[in-house]
Amino acid sequence: MSFRDRIETWVEWALCVLLVLGLSFSVLATGGARPQDLALAQLIVGSALAVWVVSLWVAGPGRLFVAPACWGVVVFGLYAAAWYPSAEIEYAARREVTYVAYLATVFWIAAFVLRKTSYTSLFTYVLVGLAVLVAGYGIFQFATGSDRVWHFIRPAQYAGRASGTFICPNHFAAFLGMLFPLALGRAFLGRCHFATRLLLGYAALVLLAGIAFSLSRGAWLASGVTLMFLLFQLVRRRAGRWLAIGLIVVVSSGVYLFVQRVPQVKERISFDRSANTANEMRTRLWMWQSAWGMWREHPWIGVGPGHFDYRFPKYRVRLAQYRPGRAHNDYLNLMADWGVVGAGIALSTLGLLAAHAVGGWRRVRREGGDFTSSQSDRAGYVLGASGGLLFAALHSLVEFNLDVPATAGVAAALAGGLAAHLRFATSRYWLRLGIPVRILISALAVAVVALLAVQAFRMRAEGLPLDNARTLSTRPQQRLEPLMAAHTVEPGNPDTLYEIGECHRLISWQGYAGWADAAREAMDWYRLADQANPHSPYPPLRIGMCHDWLGNPSLGAPWFAEALRRDPLSYYVAAIHGWHAVQEGKLEEAQAWFERSLAIKVWPNPIADRYLRIVKRKLAETKPASPP
Repeated sequence: MSFRDRIETWVEWALCVLLVLGLSFSVLATGGARPQDLALAQLIVGSALAVWVVSLWVAGPGRLFVAPACWGVVVFGLYAAAWYPSAEIEYAARREVTYVAYLATVFWIAAFVLRKTSYTSLFTYVLVGLAVLVAGYGIFQFATGSDRVWHFIRPAQYAGRASGTFICPNHFAAFLGMLFPLALGRAFLGRCHFATRLLLGYAALVLLAGIAFSLSRGAWLASGVTLMFLLFQLVRRRAGRWLAIGLIVVVSSGVYLFVQRVPQVKERISFDRSANTANEMRTRLWMWQSAWGMWREHPWIGVGPGHFDYRFPKYRVRLAQYRPGRAHNDYLNLMADWGVVGAGIALSTLGLLAAHAVGGWRRVRREGGDFTSSQSDRAGYVLGASGGLLFAALHSLVEFNLDVPATAGVAAALAGGLAAHLRFATSRYWLRLGIPVRILISALAVAVVALLAVQAFRMRAEGLPLDNARTLSTRPQQRLEPLMAAHTVEPGNPDTLYEIGECHRLISWQGYAGWADAAREAMDWYRLADQANPHSPYPPLRIGMCHDWLGNPSLGAPWFAEALRRDPLSYYVAAIHGWHAVQEGKLEEAQAWFERSLAIKVWPNPIADRYLRIVKRKLAETKPASPP
């Protein structure tokens, strides 16, 4: 073996191990949802990219296979970098661009390393094994009624559902849904012993059981379509026909028993108006309407990277009285944030991946009567990865899988491996690694590594004190210290700026010595929050309230008007307008505002409900008695 071959082998093993380690950590760390957990995954993946760049120079000139979809990923990354300088909310845009860089790195590492059967085997066995453990944990949660994920307590809305190491059951189901096709593809087409094949088949059934107990309707539908796709491909092969038919019988029997024996299933599939099912579907429709409205007003380049949640107030539907985070539809969210240009690049890349899957499948499949073909492992991966990405594409119609690092990372890795397998279908798309090309690749990769590393340290340094601040939500004096520590790391985070202002306002509201100075200090922080996010109604709303508290309601009036302009259909903004009218002594105007707030949201709406009773009583007391 030559020196170059040894270097390449060592690097490939290191990259595969780092890739699997980064993905596994994000899965176990509640899906990587917390910034400090995503930070560690970024460091692991970034170190893999650094190792690969060093190997380009150590190994010397050579060739690199670059499938067309790889260039689509690069173009989207460059588009994201170009968007960043003009984004209105710098903090959100920087986080989103860093996240794009993370997923692009996962894709490229997978595209480089998952082209050999030894690495696809390691990738498949580790992730499928991890998924089995996570699914088992989820089934345990369902069976025992546990509301815990490690030491975290899940929100009450997820009670009675399996979520494994994820907080949200839907994301847990998305993770399992992308990996059960990989297990089935390997079991039916892989070059492995009968015992291994049996274990993989059993693993696929466990993952399907985990999806079932997640009670995720979107995952049920996506799993059904994906299974039909896989079984259609397997039934066409003589060698796997009877096994596929046996799997159909087993899965059909399991579905029948599940529907008959698990009472929660009927509630989840009920469309009664009083059921939670109808409410959840309406909630998604409202978010989709808002996303569509954003795109209609900003069709070409969108509202900005990661801006959907910040721009939501202006586009909210009257009954959507919440902060959504994401649109619960990755395609609409993509269009709202990135516009036609960004969505076109992303969807074109997905189209290229589909073409890669078809081309790779035609090349690697074998129609023999056994599983001994030297390329059967490749066929197993191509079929399994295609099925996993099909599941992800379908499930993303009703969920925000791309916003969860664990599910998005697995999807990116499956896609990268699928792109790598195109090399077995064509002799094109090879890039010669001369010195100019290596310099260009190294410069781009070093920039990405630096971005991932710097942002990882900042995310962790900010995330830890913010978590501490959340545990002190009822103690404004104690919350200030961790919030200020987070602000020192990320001075442009509009939510942190607003929360610091809230602490000072609540301290002022207590009425102790120095209450007026605390109110003025709160207004200073609210102004900073307003500059960092010029679309939120809450900073101007609070500034107006502070003016009222200081006895200057006329100074607060413009701020209340601005809050209403930004969020005209918010029940809370309407209720605080009523509170402002009370401070001015305009009881009839206050009554109208409180009634408007209650018309938007009846319950829970304590401010409007309680103040409306007081206002009506005061109006009744001041009303002149009718003549006899």
